[in-house]
Amino acid sequence: MRLNRGRKYLMATAPISIGPAPVVPDASKAEADFDADYEERMRWEGEVMVPGINALATNVYTNALAVAEDATAAQAAAGQAGLHASAAGTAAVEAINSASAAAVSAAEARYVTRLYLGPLNSDPATGSGGAPLVDGNWYINLVSGFIRCYTNSAGWVHGVTGVSGVSTVNGQTGNVTTVTSINGLTGLVIAPTQAEAEAGIENTKPMTSLRTSQAIAKSITGSLLRITVITASSTWTRGQGTKKVRIRLVGGGGAGGGVGGASGTIGGSGAGAGYAETLLDVSAISTVAVIIGAGGAATATDGGNGGTTSFGSYCAATGGMGGLQANGGGLSGSVGGYGTIGQILIGGEPGMTNGSSTYPVNSSFPGGNSLLGFGGAPNRNGAGLAPAYGYGGGGSGAHSLGNGASGGPGKSGVCIVEEYA
Repeated sequence: MRLNRGRKYLMATAPISIGPAPVVPDASKAEADFDADYEERMRWEGEVMVPGINALATNVYTNALAVAEDATAAQAAAGQAGLHASAAGTAAVEAINSASAAAVSAAEARYVTRLYLGPLNSDPATGSGGAPLVDGNWYINLVSGFIRCYTNSAGWVHGVTGVSGVSTVNGQTGNVTTVTSINGLTGLVIAPTQAEAEAGIENTKPMTSLRTSQAIAKSITGSLLRITVITASSTWTRGQGTKKVRIRLVGGGGAGGGVGGASGTIGGSGAGAGYAETLLDVSAISTVAVIIGAGGAATATDGGNGGTTSFGSYCAATGGMGGLQANGGGLSGSVGGYGTIGQILIGGEPGMTNGSSTYPVNSSFPGGNSLLGFGGAPNRNGAGLAPAYGYGGGGSGAHSLGNGASGGPGKSGVCIVEEYA
């Protein structure tokens, strides 16, 4: 392209071809393949990439000078041409700076290549190509699996293990989470300490799965983690992250009393179970035996008593008393269960007998309620058929119009465990 009539200027030379780059070394490959890829990459950068970049920079600079000369000559004829020349000069400087940076990167790569001596079975006596060893030389020992580093003062020493994670740095074992360099090679990736992870203020270190779990657990201290409803005797096991538990439980409800064959007789109803609640620190407790009180068994005579529910020796409540068999009587109602161990202790509702005038003739009495359940509903002419609801409710008494019958069964107890961080 001619920019000034009457003068022939330097033409742009052909582009420089650097060629395709070798593959980037892949750490997941076999060691021999990785080393071969690494050496080929380093050879290409030193013999092809850097010379090519330098030639390209020279080419750009030479052509930039030509453009600048054209711009100077054209400026006398047209001011606009001068503006183009200035822009071309800026581009030339930028190209030179880019080429210089590439050359520095290549030099650094060659420096690292010279320091790394490859995988070896023992400490070498010389560096690359037989050159004397220098500070920073290192290699992977194929026998021990350790990275070995060389210093002029100490000779060959262990760096970090290349097999199973960091264990030793420059001969120093133990906590290496604060190490930031090895023989002047900085930039190691170090995980935060537990205190840093829990504080949540460190923003320059990558979180491991353990540190993430610790940070989450710290942030939700006191939060509800899980609720377990236990309805059968078993062993409770503390869940991960649990520090305290809230225990709520009731015993089993008492069964309703039965009736004979006399018409109009009414069995007493079973009483509701007692309730207990406590907050317990389980940081040092792994497991606790849980006993669930059974509901009282229904019979044609006196109803069975409900069983006691307990969470080890830390919380317990008794079951409700069974209702009495019909005897035409006016006896007092059955006694409700009561909490025996815990911070909050509440009694169950007592049962009723045929001495009560609350319910009309030809109807039985309902079972007593617990704090976590309701007693069976009253019924006529037959067994205590209406079931108790929830946990710890008493069974209803039986009612007879000339036929014998059993009272209703009591409802079994429950233990509810709320786990907190």
